[in-house]
Amino acid sequence: RSNLTSTAQPTAPSRCCSPSSRTHQLSVPDLQSGVGLRVLGSHMQHRRHRARSAGHREPLEWKEWIAWIGLRIGKRPPSPNHGARRQKSRLDQNKGLSSDQVNHARKCPSNLHAGNSLASLINRERPLTAPPTLTQYAPFPNTHPCGFGQKTRHKGMVASVKAELATLVNQIRADAGPNGDLMHAAAAIVSDHARHGLDVESLIPQLSSQIRAGQEASESRRAAGAFYTPPPLVELMLEHTLEPWRASHPDRWPHILDPSCGTGRFLLAAGDRLVSAHCATTGVSPTQAWQEIGPRLLGFDSDPLATAWLRGRITMLAGGHEPAAAGVRCIDAFDDTALPAVQADIVLGNPPFGTPLRQAGDVEAIRRRSAALLDQPIGPYADLAAIFLLLSARVLRPGGRLSLVQPLSILAARDTASIRAAILSDCSITFSWASESPVFEAQVYTCAIGIRVGPSTSGAMVDRWADLPPRQLSASPPPTSCGTWSTLASAALGIPDPPAMEASGVIGDVALATADFRDQFYGLRGAIVECDGDTPTGYVPVVTSGVLDVARCKWGEQDLRLLGQRWRRPIVRLETLSASMQTWAATRLVAKIMLPTQTRVLEPVLDESGRWLPSVPIISVTAGQVDLPRIAALLASPLLSLIALHRHLGTARHPQAIKLAARDVIALPMPANTAPLDAAGREFKLGQSSQRHADRMAHLRQSSRHIHTAYGLSPEIDGRLHAWWAARVPGHTVGQRAERPVHL
Repeated sequence: RSNLTSTAQPTAPSRCCSPSSRTHQLSVPDLQSGVGLRVLGSHMQHRRHRARSAGHREPLEWKEWIAWIGLRIGKRPPSPNHGARRQKSRLDQNKGLSSDQVNHARKCPSNLHAGNSLASLINRERPLTAPPTLTQYAPFPNTHPCGFGQKTRHKGMVASVKAELATLVNQIRADAGPNGDLMHAAAAIVSDHARHGLDVESLIPQLSSQIRAGQEASESRRAAGAFYTPPPLVELMLEHTLEPWRASHPDRWPHILDPSCGTGRFLLAAGDRLVSAHCATTGVSPTQAWQEIGPRLLGFDSDPLATAWLRGRITMLAGGHEPAAAGVRCIDAFDDTALPAVQADIVLGNPPFGTPLRQAGDVEAIRRRSAALLDQPIGPYADLAAIFLLLSARVLRPGGRLSLVQPLSILAARDTASIRAAILSDCSITFSWASESPVFEAQVYTCAIGIRVGPSTSGAMVDRWADLPPRQLSASPPPTSCGTWSTLASAALGIPDPPAMEASGVIGDVALATADFRDQFYGLRGAIVECDGDTPTGYVPVVTSGVLDVARCKWGEQDLRLLGQRWRRPIVRLETLSASMQTWAATRLVAKIMLPTQTRVLEPVLDESGRWLPSVPIISVTAGQVDLPRIAALLASPLLSLIALHRHLGTARHPQAIKLAARDVIALPMPANTAPLDAAGREFKLGQSSQRHADRMAHLRQSSRHIHTAYGLSPEIDGRLHAWWAARVPGHTVGQRAERPVHL
């Protein structure tokens, strides 16, 4: 923590009590001989005793100081048995460290896994006088910064390092760049973790986040969209891209590209497969095979530590042959010399996720640049990973294959429709994987899509997989339009495919749908009061999505949250609203259907008297007095819930929820046979007027039978649809897996 050079004197860390004056007069030779550590240890024993007597914990700064000096000076710790006798807390005069100090120092590197800042190892994110670089104490790769290990010398910090570890650490040091201190610190931590048998690769993204943004690891990784792929998913994607390509091109080795390679899980796994095949074919050693296969592995990433790690790994596997790692570059994938300038046979990877809603500056700039490169428009809220997908597909050679991890929203989001259309114009989909549970720390629902350059052949099917470890599902025909690719993931989520039906026209032919926005939401502020009895004249009840179920409004029965407050019977005094809000309220206080969004099934509520004022984000559907009950029955049917879920799969906050806009509601299909709709509307109204839940569900069941008859569905399919729908109605937790129905 101090500027420990041969001439400068140590400086105590800020926000800490300074050690004794004798400690300030110590030189580096004194510290190396153990005198300084004994003095510091004695002082720390006394200070710790005083702190514990006062009921305070020892400040973290002292632990870091001990870790910094103790680890970097290279003093060998006491034996584990001695360190276990913590109750004595006795200073080891021979080694210069007490058992408590050794335990604190041992814990220091692994604390980075808990999200502690890497910068705290150098400057604790506050100014210090000339913080030392680790190269003052541990020149790489011939020495080791940690005094704990197998072959430690007592003078300085010289330790033996395995050849492969030295290659990795040296590569990190060579790529230090403008973040020299942090990169050297990262090299020291990587080296220390490897010596202690810890998982080094999992540490790389934590350290990279600190170097990249100086933030806490979780925040920086979330901002960068950087999360690493589970090995089982890597192997599954390789099996459906690399192996089919090799089967059709047995006479040559492919060029494999990962446009956001990170630590190279995809490239290293692909390289292992190619090296094994190369050795089996030619009989050369793995080192020689890596020297030939290595240059065919192309990787781009803006993370200097991750690319340094990957180059070091490939160089090590190639026996120190540095040209083997020439294809790995620390560069933005959208740079003119990166993705737009390469060609590959196979593209694999897990690109960063992000939308302009969360990362407005970076993603919006990339979207505009990508639209210019591709010479086609891209939706304003298209995810960054979807842009990676389209650009990567453009670099494939004829017959090439691609498989990328994507957010589930790419399957149906409106702003990625142009990307889906562009891919289908040149490629065909061959493979998909999805999971209902998040498999990344970012808590994002994901899928993986595999494509092949060239049109889909007759009878071709998409291999569908789910979950981790992967399990194979039934194959499905490939998508043929950009409307929705939901069939790629529906089976993995337990959602049946829509059955064939007889439809004619859309709901928009007989109805209108409108949605409100933030102006109407905040326009109610100050006008809402709690109603204690009957609704007074001039007041109207206001409802939100939280009190709406299928054919039921629970206003007055259940608390709702509106404008940051909880209400049981909220009402609005109309005359206190602004003129524009009064005009708006007049257009909503009419006969209508109220339809909430972000629900597991469509939950329409009929308001024929126009007494309820809907708040955002409820969609209002208006139609003629005769058509209104019919449309309510249509929206409450299991078939339309299934169609809506398929059309917009992955666009809601949860993959099992339905998120609709007003234009999506009026685009739902109308049945070809309209005769049963009157009976369905009557049953719906009877269900909404029922007080008992069982009676309401019985009337809704009869209503759905009439609706399914109107669409030409058989009784068997009607029963399966109702069983699927009944498991999703309110009362089941969002995210609970319903019973998997057979194919409809």
